[in-house]
Amino acid sequence: MPSKTPAATGPAAPAEAPKTRRSPKGQRRRQQILDAAMEMFAQGGYAGTSIASIAEKAGLTLPGLLHHFPSKMSLLLAAMEERDHETGRLLAAGDEGRDPETGRLLSPDGLTWRRVLDDTRRVVRANAGKRNLVQVFAILNGESLIEDHPAAPFFRRRSAYLLAFMRAAFQAGIDAGELRPDLDPQLLAYELIAMMDGLQIQWLRDPDGVDMAVGFEAYLQRLEAGIRADDGD
Repeated sequence: MPSKTPAATGPAAPAEAPKTRRSPKGQRRRQQILDAAMEMFAQGGYAGTSIASIAEKAGLTLPGLLHHFPSKMSLLLAAMEERDHETGRLLAAGDEGRDPETGRLLSPDGLTWRRVLDDTRRVVRANAGKRNLVQVFAILNGESLIEDHPAAPFFRRRSAYLLAFMRAAFQAGIDAGELRPDLDPQLLAYELIAMMDGLQIQWLRDPDGVDMAVGFEAYLQRLEAGIRADDGD
């Protein structure tokens, strides 16, 4: 979605850090910086974006920005996690099984394959209105394949988290007799994420020719028809 890129049933599971209480003014300024960073990273990627250019975009001096984020790497990771948390909060509305701040699922227990499909549908629909965010996520996801890229640990954690929860949901559906017993839940999870990421890339390349939400909905309908057990509801 980005290319998570993409995004699926929830955000990545970042390492926990001590929470710092910020004033409303400080929080607004921090968000201003993150918004500027996302826009600049979307244009130039990580390597092609200077922290000075982000400060200028945010209307701050470089020392002013560094007061909030001591390095470009810390800013990158904060921007990635904020984007992922935004997706998580979208899914967390009215869901007691998610962290209300980050939207992260607390446990795969009770997560159904139908909920996985519905959550991915909601994420894709939301992403269709956030081109810049999707673009920066796709660019940085690709860049993270470069050795020692600072975003690599984030995307590895995110991928492992999504795969584990999706796999558990598909396995639960197989065990309950709702999905075909010959299915590989791991491959299903890979396929679902790959479809989200790949469709996002095509949409970014040709936004007038690709209706991402419609295309993904058609895919979900084909997927569900193909994986349900013959006697499924």
